[in-house]
Amino acid sequence: MKIGPSAGKTKSLAYFIGTYLGDGWMGYVKSNGAWLFRLNTIDLEFAEAARESIKDLTGNTGNICTHPVSKSSKPNNSLGIGIKDLFWVKEACDNKQKIPDIIWDMDDESKLEFIAGVMDSEGYVSIHKRGVGSSSIGIKATEGWILDFYRFCQQFGLKIGKIGKETIKSGKTAYRYSFNRHSWMEKNCYFKIIRKQEKIGILRDYMLNCSKPEQMI
Repeated sequence: MKIGPSAGKTKSLAYFIGTYLGDGWMGYVKSNGAWLFRLNTIDLEFAEAARESIKDLTGNTGNICTHPVSKSSKPNNSLGIGIKDLFWVKEACDNKQKIPDIIWDMDDESKLEFIAGVMDSEGYVSIHKRGVGSSSIGIKATEGWILDFYRFCQQFGLKIGKIGKETIKSGKTAYRYSFNRHSWMEKNCYFKIIRKQEKIGILRDYMLNCSKPEQMI
């Protein structure tokens, strides 16, 4: 069964696809005899949001296992959930090389959910020590979809800086770019990860009280 816009659940589908392109994994697990989606994150609400999107689409409920990590002060939250009815998404994304056609044609609310899924995975909000005014909203990733995402966000109306790239330890090329902060606020973009959205709140408050808003980019 292929779940699409006709199912009336485009927002859940959009968030799920965004999450898959970022930190999500899909594959057939022989030991379980099942097609599974997996997500590992330090942010419990991220795992919960991903689980709810899949539950809304398939009715499946998965388990989130929380356990300590030796090299981190924060525990890891691992989601595992059956996604047989959604496995077509992996092919539609060409194994994380592109944004599938179905996303480009969605309504704006669903596109915002897609952006949230991607940014919850790979996006960041940096509040710099030298001052909130020097803060940034950006993204960094290595998979092919990151260039598609640049074009997608531009088409959505977001203003974005130049694409930078670097070779990381794995030998892969990582692409990075930042979003214009006024543009992000005006288009009502958001994160579902609390710690990231709280930084957006700090940045929004600063921008509202900035004496020279034209200097805020």
